[in-house]
Amino acid sequence: MLFLIVFRMIVIAITAASVTSERHSLEVEIENGWVRGDQITPSLFSWRGIPYAKPPLGKLRFEPPQKPDNWTGTWDASYDRSQCMQTVSDDIASVIFPRGDEDCLYINVYTPKIFAAKQLDAVFVYTPVIEHQHKGAVITGSYFNRLSSGNFPKIPVMIGYNSNEVLYFKLIMDLLTPFMVMYDFIPALLVPSSLRANKSDLVEIGTEIKNHYVGPFGSFAPSHFKQLRKFMNDNEFIRPIQQTARFLARYTRTYLYVFSYHHSGEDGAGHEAELSYLFNSEDNSYSDKYIKKCMTKLWTNFGIYGNPTPHNIEQCGNVVWKPIVPGDKLDYLRINLNVSMSTNPSKKDMKFWYKLFEKYANMPLNTY
Repeated sequence: MLFLIVFRMIVIAITAASVTSERHSLEVEIENGWVRGDQITPSLFSWRGIPYAKPPLGKLRFEPPQKPDNWTGTWDASYDRSQCMQTVSDDIASVIFPRGDEDCLYINVYTPKIFAAKQLDAVFVYTPVIEHQHKGAVITGSYFNRLSSGNFPKIPVMIGYNSNEVLYFKLIMDLLTPFMVMYDFIPALLVPSSLRANKSDLVEIGTEIKNHYVGPFGSFAPSHFKQLRKFMNDNEFIRPIQQTARFLARYTRTYLYVFSYHHSGEDGAGHEAELSYLFNSEDNSYSDKYIKKCMTKLWTNFGIYGNPTPHNIEQCGNVVWKPIVPGDKLDYLRINLNVSMSTNPSKKDMKFWYKLFEKYANMPLNTY
């Protein structure tokens, strides 16, 4: 999965200067009022569910975020607030009735110690999104042009994907599989819109794509489900993420990973599978715990040093995660029970796509 992490100081300005002996040590004052946090472990404190903007409801829906109102008393920041509206891949009902709430603009802050008489800076993790031009837009214009020209903040980046991203959408894909045979009769449907190809070339391009994945006499019928899934992984995740990483590496230190750890019986790691090893989860086998310790150490180091392995890390078998060096070679960290460095993931398939874009793409591209 695309998991581009950019660490930046946010302008929420949580100031712990008002921590005093007269109040509980977990109560701090920020711009909008007092908040009470929680001590998770002896060396980890948290303030969760702090509003950083007004709820985007009514007239504020789809508008730039507004500063939250001040409150009286003490805000209970000891638990998570609502997740934003979203569907769940293994729950078809959620497509009709999405889970979550529109009132979801809250932030969590974690620190190993209580800061006093100074600003308590928070780390913000986000994925940059190109927006339409409007008042309050953060990033506009062509994503492709910004990356290829280096028109973005030059800060260290961690980016990666999982070995079988579309596994996350298995339920929906199982329902649609019988209809996938349409790709055999209308190969132009296989052509990604990001190619911006000429209409006169669509059938030819689609035929090349079909031949690459199932052969000239093959079919995308249910019997070739694995090949269809492979095409979707390459087209929707692997190709664009690898190209993004290559562009980023031209201008800033960039670390690429491929997460492939999965339980027996599962066919690879699906979309978002790695997140359960970074946050709370019920996966507690010996191998699960190993992956958790390794990943949390890598991600924490990156947040602190801008380098996931500034020194040997026993939790990951003392692997050294090397950043990408611009060129044909694409270094990446393979995250599995045997955490190791490797090069050029999906090399044959990516070579096919690069040649296809060189031959048919019309510039300027919006995405890749």
